[in-house]
Amino acid sequence: ETLSDCPFDYWALGGSHQRSVFEHPHGWVAAYSGTPQGRSLEEVGEHGFQIIEVGADGSMTVQHRNVDSFCYCRVSLSDDEVASMGGVENLIGDKIYRLQNEHGSQHLLIAWELELSDTERLGALNDLERVLNWARREYGAGDPAAWSLSLSLRPPDLYPRVWCEEETILGDFLRASAKYRNVETGSINLMPMIDQSPPLQAAITSRLVNLPESELSEALKNATRVGVEWLRGGVTDGRHLG
Repeated sequence: ETLSDCPFDYWALGGSHQRSVFEHPHGWVAAYSGTPQGRSLEEVGEHGFQIIEVGADGSMTVQHRNVDSFCYCRVSLSDDEVASMGGVENLIGDKIYRLQNEHGSQHLLIAWELELSDTERLGALNDLERVLNWARREYGAGDPAAWSLSLSLRPPDLYPRVWCEEETILGDFLRASAKYRNVETGSINLMPMIDQSPPLQAAITSRLVNLPESELSEALKNATRVGVEWLRGGVTDGRHLG
């Protein structure tokens, strides 16, 4: 609205690393060209520059030109997709094939995130480090290359009620987790738990005690997932693999 009050037909905007174009019904155009090369997973997608053509009647067209040699990608994998493809490896291979068709000769840097909706499948998905290393060996040295930066598992929001109602250590653990996740984040004090653990480095203790509220909910979800895997017989070290 502020730009529309000014007598300009075209605004070349800077500051955003992602390309975007705004076209006003009155005919003026404002465009962010973005950067010529993405530099992190916060700058996914294609990058380059824009060519603006202005017609004799004042009309404008915007053409994108991609010049980046590699592209950052974030790709979500659902457990339903994993089941339908017969395994995580098959699904990753299919996704990489589609990405390479879409991006042509560009090298790809990919962060995979597995979204778990069926908690019964949790135990079958615990060897993510092996899958990550396999993807790097299989696709990371090609031309173009598709290098897997990381493979993480997004914890489920809910676990089966029957698990939570069990009179077992697992049931006690899930009920305790639910209690902590339902209270105000600012009132959660991790220090008593840390005091009961083997001595930790001062930096780790400080990080846990002073965990920002914006990260606390995700930390509790991940801690719950690790605990459930251990208590149900899975094998995990709880890491984000990358």
